[in-house]
This record gives sequence, C-alpha cells and structure tokens, in this order.
Amino acid sequence: MARALVIILALGVVDVAFLVANGLKITRGGWIPLLVGVAGYVIISTWRRGRELLVVRIKEQAVTLEALRTEMAEQAPAHAPGTAIFLTSHSEGIPATFLQNMRHNHVLHEVNIFLTLVTEHRPRIPRKERIRISRLADHFHRVVASYGFMEEPSVFHVLARCAEEGVPVEVERATFFLGRETVFPTERPGMPLWREWLFAWIARNTSTARREFHLPADRVVELGTQIEL
Repeated sequence: MARALVIILALGVVDVAFLVANGLKITRGGWIPLLVGVAGYVIISTWRRGRELLVVRIKEQAVTLEALRTEMAEQAPAHAPGTAIFLTSHSEGIPATFLQNMRHNHVLHEVNIFLTLVTEHRPRIPRKERIRISRLADHFHRVVASYGFMEEPSVFHVLARCAEEGVPVEVERATFFLGRETVFPTERPGMPLWREWLFAWIARNTSTARREFHLPADRVVELGTQIEL
C-alpha cells in the first residue's frame, strides 16, 4: 500500500507540473482547443440526454394493444391490401406512426409490421439471435432485429427473414411508414430550457431513416409527431 502511494504521488507531481506549464498557454491561444472540447462535450451530452428524455415522453403517449382494439371496435378502419412496415425505435407499445395513419386516413393494411432495429454492444450478432418475431394479433406482428456495432442494419434482409419464418410479407409491395419527431422545448423537468432548444436544433438536422436504411423514396411515407419535452 505504501509503495503504491509513493508511485501515485510521484506521478501526481509530474502531472501537476505538466498542467501548470500548459496552463500558462491558455491566455495565448490555448483557450481555443479547450472551448472546442467543451462545446463538443455539451453537444454530445445534450443529444444523449435529449434522446433519453424523448423516449420518456413518447412512452407517456404510448397506446397499449388493448386500447387499440377498443378504439378499432368503436370506429372500424377500412382494410387495404398489402404490407405496411412501421419503423420504430421502441419495441413496446403501438408506434405513433401507425396511430396517426389509422386515425387520419382510417386505413388498416392487411399486414402490419412494427419493426425495431437495435444496435447491441457486441461487434456481431449470430444469425440465430438476429430476429425476434411476435404475433400481436390478427394483422399485427412485432419484429425486433439486433445488430452488432460493426454491422450495417438492412431492413430488406430482415423482411426476407420474416418471410422465411412464415410472416406474410410482400416486400415488393410494402409501404414504409417513418416517424419524424418535431421537438418543442418546455419548462417541464428534465433538461434546462437552453439545452432543450439545442437538442431541438440538433434533431432537426439529423439524417432521416430513409437515407440511413436505403429505403426507396417512392415507397416511404413520413408522418410527423409533435413532442413537448
């Protein structure tokens, strides 16, 4: 223990001397990399905290399958042929894009798939662990596809696997529904107001899922959702 303490103190003296020597350069231009580093940290931490808060707000507005059945029983939507793929980052509840499409267009497709792509903390995911398929009810399936951080997710590969597993997917005729959240800063607890404005600005400038997953533009429908942070 004493030997370790001596080594720590010796290294601490060197580090303090190095810090003091470089601290003298702050007023001579050294503040620029410090400012860049602080700005980068603020942006990254704001994005991470904002995404966490956004998930909480979306879950607050989530609708359960039982509530959906009740709503559909009260006002039955018209049935449309084909497959509707609703990409969602949440593997629970009913996607907001599905609710908007049903409530505004009053349409229920023959096959509805709630698709979530998850990036794991492993470099690669074995094929047998890639896809989890759940049949929620008539016309509804939930598909969760896991990828490693060194792999590139492919929506069409997932749908091909779904067809192999018996899910009636018409890939050539499928319509992809994507959500586009518009964030509105509020005084609600969660983040300081200035960070909410920063997160809203970053969110507006992120790339869309259509580009990220290489979906054909003529088969994509984007539905906007307004979220108050």
